[in-house]
Formats: sequence, C-alpha cells, structure tokens
Amino acid sequence: MTARKGLYFEKKDLRNLPNSCFGASFNYASTRSTGNSSRQAHNCPQRCGNVSIPYPFGIKGCCRNEDFLITCKKIVSNSPQPQPFLGNTGIEVTNINITLGELKINNNVSKYCYNIDYSSTGDYQTTTSTLTLSNFTVSRSRNKFTVVGCDSYAYLQGFRRKEHYSAGCMSTCDSLHSVYDKSCAGSGCCQIQIPDGLYSANVTAYRFNKRENVSNFNPCTYAFIVEDGKFNFSSQYVKKIPQDKFPMVLEWSVHDYTNQEAREGISSACGLNASSYQPDSVPGYRCKCNEGYDGNPYLGCQGVSTGFLVLLVAISWIFLLLRKRRLQELKEKFFQKNGGLILQQKLSMQQGIPDIFKIFTAEELKEATNKL
Repeated sequence: MTARKGLYFEKKDLRNLPNSCFGASFNYASTRSTGNSSRQAHNCPQRCGNVSIPYPFGIKGCCRNEDFLITCKKIVSNSPQPQPFLGNTGIEVTNINITLGELKINNNVSKYCYNIDYSSTGDYQTTTSTLTLSNFTVSRSRNKFTVVGCDSYAYLQGFRRKEHYSAGCMSTCDSLHSVYDKSCAGSGCCQIQIPDGLYSANVTAYRFNKRENVSNFNPCTYAFIVEDGKFNFSSQYVKKIPQDKFPMVLEWSVHDYTNQEAREGISSACGLNASSYQPDSVPGYRCKCNEGYDGNPYLGCQGVSTGFLVLLVAISWIFLLLRKRRLQELKEKFFQKNGGLILQQKLSMQQGIPDIFKIFTAEELKEATNKL
C-alpha cells in the first residue's frame, strides 16, 4: 500500500533557518528603512514565466526572507518557460497579490481508487506536497473542501490556533442518473467551508464498502481543496475528474514583529509612505500605501502624479464637451425628422398676420413651466 495523495501543510519555526534570500547588497538594520534601495536590488527579476513576482517575494537574494522565497525553474528541459515554486517545495505558484495578501497555488487531488477486479490492493496513490512556511494559512473565504464520487467520503485534518482540527464530507449515489448536475449537495459531490487560521492541512480520500454497485461508473473517490468558484461540478466527473490539480488560495502576512512594534517603526517590512495593519484572518501584519500614494508598500509608495490628475480632469472636460455636442446634434436631427423645418416655413409665410403659432425652445418651456 502506497502513501495517500494530498497536500500537507506544516508550520515550523524558521528563525534558525539560513537566510538564503539575502545577498551581499542587502542591509536590514533594526530600524525602519527610509527607501527601497536596501530592500531589493534593482537587477532582481520581476517575473518567472507568466507570473509576476512582487517584493517581499523573490528568488534567492531578492526576497525579504526565507518565508517569501520563490524558486524559478523548468519542470522539464524542453519547457517553453520556467515556473515559480514556493520555496524549495513542489508547490507551483500561479499568482501573488500584495494588496490582498493572497498567494494562489496549484493543489494536488487526493484519490482512493479500486482496481478493475474491485480489490483494495494498491488503492492509494503517492503524491504528497509539503509546505513548511510559517506565515501561510489556507484562506477560509476563498476555498472549499470538496469530495467527488459515489460511495465516497474524505477527511480534512490539520491544525489551527495550535489545536487539532478535523472535518469530513460524504457523497453518495446509486447510479449516474441520480447525480445532480452542477450541484455539490451530497449526491455525487460534497462541499464544505474551511475554518480560518488553518496552517496545517491533510486531505485523505476514502470509500465505503459498496464496491461492485458503483465502481463500474465511479472507480475513484476524489478529494481536494479548491478556490471557490473554480470548480463547476458535472455528473461526468464521478467517472473521472478532468484534472489532477486545482487552484487554491493561501493567505500570508509578515511575522517578524507584532503589529504594534511595526507601527512604532521597529524593523517594519513597510517601505516609505506606507503603514502596517493587522489582517482579520491571519496573525502578523501587512503593509499598505498611505492615502494619496500608490505602488508596492513593501518597497515604498509614490505620490499620485499631479500631471496625471491634470490629464484626468482634461479628459473629463473633453468627454463632457463631446457629449454636449452630440446631444445638440440629436436635438437638431429630431427637429428636422418631426417636421420642424416645414413648420418654420409655414410660420414665415404668416408675416404681418397676428401670431397663430409659436415655437418654444426647451429653455423657454422650462422657464414658462417653472422647470416642471
């Protein structure tokens, strides 16, 4: 019997790890930096393949510390471009968001499959991914624990707030026709929410004992954590899900000091014109640009350009003028279309005769009706 397939997170103390993110040109003193020159070298790569790598993340010599290390490499030699991985793990990174404090990865699917003769030998498949960074948690609001299959159940176990956590989800069905399409309500697919603060997670798939009844159309149980909205269930998935990995969202923050110490400017990760704040869902702190500034708060924020504001105002005025001209053209068009010119010609022929008809402009009508 081989090991179970899944994703495992382990929280460790990283203070004694070698600081492989710092090169010779980096100098982090115990006081807050007043600029971004000492935070990241100018020649540090900003991308790995199609993924942007903003500071505090970076390759060796370019990240804030070991927690934010990104390894950029090709999976196979003939791959067209490299891919980013979290630290020295096999966890593939697909997106980094410094504003929301989110990191998107590709998460392996845990499987429990029967052999063609319905025996239990060799049920488990070996693929285990391990995350050993202390400042990451599984996002509660952005993920769902999902189980697919008939005669199937799975457990999500791990740690949160230094206490053991365990939850399960069960999915049953007697036939493919009884599976509800696009619904994870328990028939062919089950989904539950994830608690906040989950920094260790192990997903394990199982099956009940009704092997012969469903294995001809549902040979496997599939279990995984997936980003909410990124998995649209189909009844055909009980035969086989279309992929071995699904997107998953992690949350991150800076853990070097408490938020209060960071506010006092003690070795804060925040750059110039940026301040720290305490996230609701994870410990530690994050950085944001002060009001009126933008940019990367971990490198230093810049003021919004005055020239940009002038350009924005000018564009707005041009838009209003064009809109007013267009409205005038439409008024003229409708005036002619509805016989306005003919009426004017008739009135011009009545010169010297007391006014029988009179054309009022829109402004005159508003004045006469007191703008009603």
